[in-house]
Amino acid sequence: MNKKEAKEEIKKIIAKYERLTPREKKEYNEAMTRKDFILPLFDILGWDVYNSAIFNEVKEEESAVRGTVDYSFKLNNIPQFLLEAKALKVDLDKSEWAKQAVSYGWNMGIEWVILTDFEDLKLFNTSWKVDTPRPNLELSYKEYLSRFDDLWLFSKESFQKGELDKQTEKWGIRVKRVEVTEKLAKDLIEWRKELFDNFHQWNNNKTEEEIDEDVQRILDRFIFI
Repeated sequence: MNKKEAKEEIKKIIAKYERLTPREKKEYNEAMTRKDFILPLFDILGWDVYNSAIFNEVKEEESAVRGTVDYSFKLNNIPQFLLEAKALKVDLDKSEWAKQAVSYGWNMGIEWVILTDFEDLKLFNTSWKVDTPRPNLELSYKEYLSRFDDLWLFSKESFQKGELDKQTEKWGIRVKRVEVTEKLAKDLIEWRKELFDNFHQWNNNKTEEEIDEDVQRILDRFIFI
């Protein structure tokens, strides 16, 4: 599906959403929101969300260090971004949802995380852990057509071309850096999980945030030796 065709299909999803009454929106839980709006949106953006052709291109319920993120989107089995889905009735502006989404990306070593309930879509860069994460790119469903080029940055085609990284570097959101090897990246994710679990087992008097900081200090020392 090309960009022009995709835009026409997204019009149909928006029309479907706008036909919902306020009462119907309140009755939509997360599972219904995923099924009727979020997955179809990313299907139109070219991702095999139902894994009909490519095994685990979009993996549901991906395990993180703490908790489980809703979806991991992959190319050649390498995660490109995480997606945390919420129900239509959820207020995405509550800081707890941003913190939750960003923590998944940070702990899994995945740079980009999307938080969405379809009504709004928020992109976060997880390279730096901050107390109050702010979206680096934010779209309302009302802007999906008028800002279609921004929405298209989340398409499979754009990720294959590295368009999100290039564009966010221009915007000053992402700092261009030398990528570590795939093997080291995977090792760091596993080490973080193992260290956190062991620290948590033997340091019951510490909070999860304090343990997370201890783990990061150890990994930082290893990387810069």
